[in-house]
Amino acid sequence: WKSLAQDFGAASFGGLDEQASDTVTLAGLMALHRVLGYHVAAPDLIAHHLVVALLSMSSCGSTASTLDRLASGELRGALYLPTERTADEVVSTDRDGDVYVTGTVSAFTSAPDADALVVWARDGDHRGSWQLVHRGDALLHELTTLDLTRRVARVEFRDAPATTVSTMADPDAARLTRLSALLHASEAVGGAHRCLDLAVDNALNREQFGRPVGSF
Repeated sequence: WKSLAQDFGAASFGGLDEQASDTVTLAGLMALHRVLGYHVAAPDLIAHHLVVALLSMSSCGSTASTLDRLASGELRGALYLPTERTADEVVSTDRDGDVYVTGTVSAFTSAPDADALVVWARDGDHRGSWQLVHRGDALLHELTTLDLTRRVARVEFRDAPATTVSTMADPDAARLTRLSALLHASEAVGGAHRCLDLAVDNALNREQFGRPVGSF
């Protein structure tokens, strides 16, 4: 993490805004994740970049210092994107200005490696907001999965203290979903390119009956 996120500066990628530079930022992000996919590089930066993107679009003034720490790699983030098919629900409660969240996320990707967990939580008025919870304030039960490049956990929030990092609703959640899909696709393209290179190398160099197998 230190070498990739801090020394190379990859943790700061992902800051999106409404300006024309947005396209350049997205192209750079996709290129980065294509290279990471090619080398099957850990750690998983996609979950972190989603948090950086969310906070960079947020109008909450309290997020500036957190965004700086995320961008420097001091903090490592992970964001859970709920879908219509998930039954997970997290609710937030405001008590004299302090926010607490309760609920369970059954499969939170990259949570075991993150310092800051960001979830969508609904309040008593059925409105929603993005809440940041420090990993130490949540209960994590790591799951065994087929994908060895990402750690996944069942995360329980039991009246966990939280910080509201954004009140953006559906349009911005959809934007994050699209960004997630693009970055995962870029990573997959990189992995597929590596498989192709390995297959070509094998065909050109492996011999059968005294001839390279690629010559048959």
